[in-house]
Amino acid sequence: MDAKTQKVYYESISGENINSTLVNPFLGKCHKDMCLLIDKFMDTTGIDSSYYDVIAKGAFLAQDRCAFSRPRDDKRRLNREEKAAMDREAHEKWNQPFVLYALVACCSLGAAVQGWDEALTGSWWHLLLARFCLGLGIGAKSATIPVFAAESTPANIRGAFVMMWQMWTAFGLMLGNISGVAFQSIHDGNPSKCDRSSEKNILLSISCSLNWRFMLASPMVLPLVVAAHVFFLPESPRSVCHIDPAFARKRLRCADVSFTSSWLLLKAHGGDKRKYLKAFDSLRRLRHSEVQAARDLFLIHHLLQGEDRIKRQRHRFVELWSVDRNRRALLASLIVMIMQQLCGVNVLSYYSTTVFKDASYSSSSALLASMGFGIINFLFAIPAVFKIDTFGRRNLLLTTFPFMALFQLLTGLAFLFNGKAHVVFVLVGMYLFSIAYSPGEGPVPFVYAAESMPLYVRDVGMSIVTAVNWLFNFIVAISFPGMKDTFSPTGAFGYYAAWNVAGWFLILLFVPETKDLTLEQLDVRFSISTRTHASFAVKECLYNIRYYIPGVRAGKKPKLPRERYGTDEMQIHDHAPQKISLDEEV
Repeated sequence: MDAKTQKVYYESISGENINSTLVNPFLGKCHKDMCLLIDKFMDTTGIDSSYYDVIAKGAFLAQDRCAFSRPRDDKRRLNREEKAAMDREAHEKWNQPFVLYALVACCSLGAAVQGWDEALTGSWWHLLLARFCLGLGIGAKSATIPVFAAESTPANIRGAFVMMWQMWTAFGLMLGNISGVAFQSIHDGNPSKCDRSSEKNILLSISCSLNWRFMLASPMVLPLVVAAHVFFLPESPRSVCHIDPAFARKRLRCADVSFTSSWLLLKAHGGDKRKYLKAFDSLRRLRHSEVQAARDLFLIHHLLQGEDRIKRQRHRFVELWSVDRNRRALLASLIVMIMQQLCGVNVLSYYSTTVFKDASYSSSSALLASMGFGIINFLFAIPAVFKIDTFGRRNLLLTTFPFMALFQLLTGLAFLFNGKAHVVFVLVGMYLFSIAYSPGEGPVPFVYAAESMPLYVRDVGMSIVTAVNWLFNFIVAISFPGMKDTFSPTGAFGYYAAWNVAGWFLILLFVPETKDLTLEQLDVRFSISTRTHASFAVKECLYNIRYYIPGVRAGKKPKLPRERYGTDEMQIHDHAPQKISLDEEV
């Protein structure tokens, strides 16, 4: 794309769009301007002058990915190792440093953990308090782990890495089901002493409650692994560079910070230049070459400067709702998060053993069937790792929701049968639902929410959608037993089947595709009005139906319009800007 086309492109997305400062801070700058920015960056960060050449090459790569593909007047060039690293980044997306995979592994284990303090409870209110404390930890990690992974991974594999949060959540549920089977045969003491008619203090004694205590205590291993592993991981480069000075000074006065990493983070913007070197070190561990780390650090620094200017001028919580672009991203994220609960997956996950018992399974058979449900839920999330960045988030949801509705309905209708058919159809319906859920609505919501909202409101938005997700998790979990008793299992599962149908239409109309769009440049997609996108979605759906019907002429495939731009500018958006993110072109 030539300079004139680039200029028109960026002018077309500026104006009232407050996130346009995050598009490409170096666009249109000449070589002299870039050199001045490099000199100022070196002075601001305090990075040793021996890295000047590396930082300079990284800066020009941040401006233009192809900056060294042609002869340059300043005689700078990439050496053989740097060229190989850049080629590897472009063509071998799964070839990443070991530390990056270790970081994702830690995030994945963080998704699978549960608390162990529940196993030491002595009464129902002890257990309730333990669950409450567990919820505080799970809520915090639900909001931070996807963002941490999104900020640390390259854009071309970001979806696959971030979705591992949900995939390994399924792994943790699978381990819970396996532990239920493993510990079901543990003897709970003398049957005559531990009878249900015994006093509560006897039933809660260790001799009468080993069975469920072992089940609750079994997940304590993974949190210990994560706690030990996290100290060896690099900090998120954004977090190291981007701590508010006033917040840091306040925390330093009011808190006794005992961990070195936390101390450095809190001091980040309080005037300690070592934070930049720490960020540079983190990026060097997460990238194959120093020039890639320098490129990303230089771009992050200038993107965050623009973000800080926006934050000083705006009320982020208010603008999350009042700014059209932000509200559309929030609405889409809320839809996929809420539908993750209303699709009914956690009814089957939490109450699978109860459902199987209602279907005339014995206790041991119900636990085994529940274990099978958990294993399927984990295994069928694996294909999404390879498809979420190619097939797309929206396409995965639109493909799987009809099947989820069908299989929820099948599970409910199975309770209308008697005998062996009843037993078989309940099992088949639940297993097929798990197969449909795992590659779609399972991993997509947290990926979508973590990437769709703009930088300056992402932390606020992610906290809101995560809280809403857990709120509906609570509603679904607490309402199912009463719903099952009132409307029968058939009515309860039919209710969730109907929500899956409604979810398909909501996603079709209100959830834009975010595949192949970088974190800092989703503004163009979400600047399209909801009405325009909904109209396009209906036309695209009708086109696809006609396309797959033999003998029917489908016509011309509809294109997503960009109503903010004039007809002369429409063609510009068929071309991607040369550099608008840390790692790849759109």
